Amino acid sequence: MQAHERVDQILSEPTVPIHIIGAGGVGMSGLALLLAHLGFAITASDQKDGLYLQKLKSKLKDVWVGSQPQRILPGSVVFYSSAVPENDKERVFALQNRLHVFSRHPLLYAITRRYFTIGVAGAHGKTTTSAWVADFLIRAGLDPCALIGGTVREWQSQFRMGQGQLDGKPLLVMEADESDSSFLSLDLNIALITNIDLDHVDRFSSLQDIQNEYIQFAQSTLGRKGVVLPSIECAEFLKSYTTTDTKEGHNAWISESSQFMISLPGLFNRRNFSMLYLLARELQIDLRFLRETAEEFKGVKRRMEIRGNTGGAFGLDVIDDYGHHPHEIQSVLESLATTYSQIIIVWEGHRLSRFLHFRKEFEQVLKKFQARQSLFALPFFHASESLESFPEFSRIYEEFLQNLSMQQLDDNFSQLIPVVENSQTSGCIVFFGAGNSSEAAGKFLEIIERGK
Repeated sequence: MQAHERVDQILSEPTVPIHIIGAGGVGMSGLALLLAHLGFAITASDQKDGLYLQKLKSKLKDVWVGSQPQRILPGSVVFYSSAVPENDKERVFALQNRLHVFSRHPLLYAITRRYFTIGVAGAHGKTTTSAWVADFLIRAGLDPCALIGGTVREWQSQFRMGQGQLDGKPLLVMEADESDSSFLSLDLNIALITNIDLDHVDRFSSLQDIQNEYIQFAQSTLGRKGVVLPSIECAEFLKSYTTTDTKEGHNAWISESSQFMISLPGLFNRRNFSMLYLLARELQIDLRFLRETAEEFKGVKRRMEIRGNTGGAFGLDVIDDYGHHPHEIQSVLESLATTYSQIIIVWEGHRLSRFLHFRKEFEQVLKKFQARQSLFALPFFHASESLESFPEFSRIYEEFLQNLSMQQLDDNFSQLIPVVENSQTSGCIVFFGAGNSSEAAGKFLEIIERGK
């Protein structure tokens, strides 16, 4: 029996205990909460503590940090995240004790089969867009469950437990993740696609590679009698699999005779909003609910999130952003430039493979802000990659910093504080990164506050 079919069968038996390895990530922690909502006894672990593991601890009885195989309940079905290696002690223990052990792929398949599932895929913007879709459906009274790849400000959570149904199934909105190809395992009723771009170069060697997977994703959705709704950014590429009649406005998004003023800044948000219109039309939802969510949706944490202000006559807004790909950073900076005359960038490199592949693009994007010592670097975040695998990294990274006159920050931000104190123009400091940059932004604000 195939893994997908076996897990589908297991989920028909909510008396079976489930253990999640790598539950500290935003995706796996959300799956753990959803499984608990379905009635399963859940245990969960991660090698590191963090925000999402703490949220699990507040909801579930048995969650721990580190490898503690003896705490896994007898007869458990074990699921692990893509970041968990084969030699993980709990994973090895589960196999040695003949427990059923699976990646998250068949779990996603089994869950989405049980729901009327709306999945949001795309290289950039899928977290905000999936949260936006959920907000829209909530306003329309459809009360969806939601699994989002970030903390939604209105909910203060990445997971929402809803009771709504559509076509006789409970309704679910979720992200469809291409980073490990798990989006190919989803059984979707409606697929939204924000854009297609090369990322995850540890897995995909070219844009063509990832385009092929998106074609497969669209084909599998259509093959299951689902609907594919792309944004105007990738509608042309996917024209063989869907149709769209959308167009852009400068300060609003316009389709046919309807105009929507959008609260979220940036061209990329206007483009992604185009899919919400298509979704409203597909589900025959009154456009007044779409207008409400366009004007009132507050977004997701770490997406151009203003965390605070440095204070003083020329106080600088401190902005926390998840951007870790050059195209994401460029889009955010272009959006911020319409509001701020001065932008100070604190950049955290994320993944050695990504930096080495895109170093020229990173340099081009950041070079525009090279003046006035406005570029700073946080310690590089390696993720699961090791320096031994990339012996050329140190030399290339040092050259990169020198070319941009980018200063590496110490733990006390001693290089950044004088720039803030001597600022003669109101502006912003934006912390970019997908690793520890958010914590760094918070620590920086604490230091500023203590110095007042």
